[in-house]
Amino acid sequence: MVTCQLAELRASVVASMPAAADSRAEQAAEAFVAICVGYSLQLAVRGDVDSAPIAAALLQTIGGAGASA
Repeated sequence: MVTCQLAELRASVVASMPAAADSRAEQAAEAFVAICVGYSLQLAVRGDVDSAPIAAALLQTIGGAGASA
């Protein structure tokens, strides 16, 4: 199940970067997944369930949906 979830996350990141070359988008997706997994662990340790701030920051970083112009 986790493998499928990570693959879906990578695909979603790639889809959010339509202007990027395929290889650049795939590399960004891999980095994004690594950051998300690390951040999820940090949230679990802190007992914090609100991932909205980091999600917004990451979307802004990759220039995806929800990013301001």
